[in-house]
Amino acid sequence: LRTLLDSYGEYPAKYRLLCWRFLLQLPENHDAFALLANRDIHPAFGGLKDRYPLKNQRTFKKLQAVLSSLAHWSPVFGEAE
Repeated sequence: LRTLLDSYGEYPAKYRLLCWRFLLQLPENHDAFALLANRDIHPAFGGLKDRYPLKNQRTFKKLQAVLSSLAHWSPVFGEAE
């Protein structure tokens, strides 16, 4: 990977996703992700709309889902404000 970076100054677009996946050592644990994604909204983020009103409902739902998944995965994320 270092050779690619030195040669091009960046990772070529064709291989960029693969390079970052390797560098970040992503586990690609699809089953665990599906379990988290299918859980209900975490109680810490039930009133998120009052604290962070967004005009775009789709963006809000995605934000709420990501934050909820993080809080289900690690309770410390449920304590964030």
